[in-house]
Amino acid sequence: MPFTGDEIEHIKLARSIIEFGIPLHKGEYPSEPVYWYGHPPFFDYSLALGLMLGIPESHIRIVPMVYTLITAILIFLICLKIEKSGRLGVLTVFIYLINPLGIQSSLFIELDSSVVAFSIALFVYLFMKFHNSMQTRHLIILGLVFSLCLWSKLTTPFVIPISMMIYYWIKKKMWWGFLNTFQITLIGTVSFLFTWIIYSYITGVPFIGPFK
Repeated sequence: MPFTGDEIEHIKLARSIIEFGIPLHKGEYPSEPVYWYGHPPFFDYSLALGLMLGIPESHIRIVPMVYTLITAILIFLICLKIEKSGRLGVLTVFIYLINPLGIQSSLFIELDSSVVAFSIALFVYLFMKFHNSMQTRHLIILGLVFSLCLWSKLTTPFVIPISMMIYYWIKKKMWWGFLNTFQITLIGTVSFLFTWIIYSYITGVPFIGPFK
């Protein structure tokens, strides 16, 4: 299947990362580089790593497929936290893999249904694992994973704290839930900003880029 316009742009960004170390729009490197502002570049670095590991450009869709498979495993593990027999997990993973979003991530180089879904599923799994006995180290781990979600995409991950508050509201643990949600969100946001500042300083990519 031929690459679409967005896929070609992702491939060009991956190429520029390999050549220059930073994602440059359309792979150009003029005297004033055109930096890519669409989203933080975690996904494009994943594609660049795939190319560096020897995956041909014609097969680079393998990278989002890998993210989809890992996400499916995480979904199964999340379901095991709810229902131990595994039947719910098998059914849920089956539905996930045959739904249009799952199929799309297997056919196209696409951000939301690959790395964003993976990072959010990882957060949900760890939250399900820790939520009954939340300690300081658990808050830090969840905060760092939330930072990874922000490195995947700046907007979508903020559904996580909203979902956490809804969960704690249902469980009638609003105060404790608000405190945990605030700490995790704060740790994740500060971690993202700190690492983005370092990345901007090292690469020369304007700090304001993904916030435009």
